[in-house]
Amino acid sequence: MNKSIVCPVGCKKGRESQTQEYLKALLDSIVNGGYLDHFQVILCYDQVGEDFYEYFEEKYPFTIGLVWLGNKQGFAANSNLGIRHAKGTDILLVNQDCVLPDYKYMEPMFSVQGIATPYTCGIQRQDLLNKINDKNTLQGEEISRNFAFCCPYISKEVIEEVGLLEPAYISSWEDDDFITRALLAGFKCFQYNVAIYHKGSHSNNPGGESPSGAYNAEMLGLNMQKYMYKYGISPEVTHAEFIPWVLANRTWNKEKMYIG
Repeated sequence: MNKSIVCPVGCKKGRESQTQEYLKALLDSIVNGGYLDHFQVILCYDQVGEDFYEYFEEKYPFTIGLVWLGNKQGFAANSNLGIRHAKGTDILLVNQDCVLPDYKYMEPMFSVQGIATPYTCGIQRQDLLNKINDKNTLQGEEISRNFAFCCPYISKEVIEEVGLLEPAYISSWEDDDFITRALLAGFKCFQYNVAIYHKGSHSNNPGGESPSGAYNAEMLGLNMQKYMYKYGISPEVTHAEFIPWVLANRTWNKEKMYIG
């Protein structure tokens, strides 16, 4: 197969059951949606228990399970583990808390030589997602801005040229950085009028009062500073202008743009 679904799987302490339910819903949508005829499926486990890993190995034997044996790595590094194992295939990088519609609705994205993304909605059932997409045009619109990497399709040509996700970013901004590098390198990004479900798009609260909310807010700020420093963006440039500013003021340099 020349296409791979890569799913980085992380599990916070005390949320094993919840994470298991999310991942089961995703894998069931992959099976029932007809993706296995076109994709291999790689799960990258980061700091999960042995029981968790073995459950999915037994229940979903078609998956390729990769396990980190060291400290917690984060989304970017965990994603890179799967992308490396995929060995030159096109990648559908899917968050563990997504549900996909049937393959036929996503298929138009898979001809892109660049990056393509669907849009997210709050409908979790696959059959209802299919009904929504029956009414959608399923067409793509070229975009030159950041978007969340909850389910991007990345062609192998992009990865060969711009490298992997930047592991220097922890918990955020790895998607902004990757999109920036792809656009600088001359690739195009498209948003397709096809709906998927992503729990994170409807539950994130980076400024919340919980410890995780405070941590997320702190990491967002630190990662934004890393991004601004990397591309030499001055403080007066607003967040919405970051990528257009970089495209107007910087040129592609493969050796300098990916730190790794």
